[in-house]
Amino acid sequence: DLHSFPTRRSSDLAALDSTTPASDSATSASSSLGSSSSDSSVSSSSSNVAVGSTMTSSSSSTASASSGSDDSSSSSTIPSLPFTAEPDSNSSHPHIFVVLIDDQGFADMGYNNELDQIAKTTPFMDSLAADGVKLSSYYSQQLCTPARASLLTGKYPIHLGMQHDVIQPESPFGLPLGHQIMPAYLKEHFGYSTHMVGKWHLGHFKKEYLPWMRGFDNFFGYLSDQLWYYNHKSPHACASGVCFYDMQHNGQNAEESIGVYSTFLFTDVVQQILENSDPATPTMMYLSWQNVHAPLDPPPDSFFNEKEIEVLQMVNDPHRRAYASMTQIGRAHV
Repeated sequence: DLHSFPTRRSSDLAALDSTTPASDSATSASSSLGSSSSDSSVSSSSSNVAVGSTMTSSSSSTASASSGSDDSSSSSTIPSLPFTAEPDSNSSHPHIFVVLIDDQGFADMGYNNELDQIAKTTPFMDSLAADGVKLSSYYSQQLCTPARASLLTGKYPIHLGMQHDVIQPESPFGLPLGHQIMPAYLKEHFGYSTHMVGKWHLGHFKKEYLPWMRGFDNFFGYLSDQLWYYNHKSPHACASGVCFYDMQHNGQNAEESIGVYSTFLFTDVVQQILENSDPATPTMMYLSWQNVHAPLDPPPDSFFNEKEIEVLQMVNDPHRRAYASMTQIGRAHV
């Protein structure tokens, strides 16, 4: 029964608390790592460490995808679900953990990069890939909404009416209700407990399109396309100089999260969900990172160790450096 989530870890985020006041700008991160930009940015690898350490069941399975480069194709690894199966809470069903990295390019992952120093800034994701399967010849969608629609339905966006563009804050449409998505299948046919943390971006103009109406027992995150990473306001949803807040738990504003860097926030939420879950009940967790979507909004310098700072300083372009800092969150910090 999850009524609230922690907003920060006292040990890891002490420095962050004193350096990241909430504001409407995306410039709260330290300038030596880079400044805000409308460019895309990269995923947090450290949060994956925290999640991996709490998911200790030997039957757990993990799927990882990247929106914008290597995203919707991951749906091909999801087996067809039998429609005749009865709901079942049998613990023999594996826990399923699906991770989506937003807007990461092919060469923005270290093991694919032979161009610049950013190759050294995805250490944990590289370790996951080295211990798993690297998909090098497959197709995906280059935009947020089509990629998510494919990933959660297993269908091409053109068969969903989602192939044209992304859903804007004011858009009066969403993923058609006639398409049941992954958590709803798992919940209905196999008795899964289903959770989503992060970015939805599949429609919010009517309540029927919201994630907790489409198969997720719990949703903590945001509904629209992009937010500033610290104050969680949307740069695309502003009126008379006021930008609207978009971070919530099942429809209730999570105002206590203001000022907490979203990567750390989502990590804490995932950890609490897993810590309060019954290991005997199969769990499906969909973690849809804000990283590395624009705006470029890196953690403060004080979060990084000396070795990480040295690597980042080797990236000459300030925007590229800011992008790299959003992937260089090492396993030591969780």
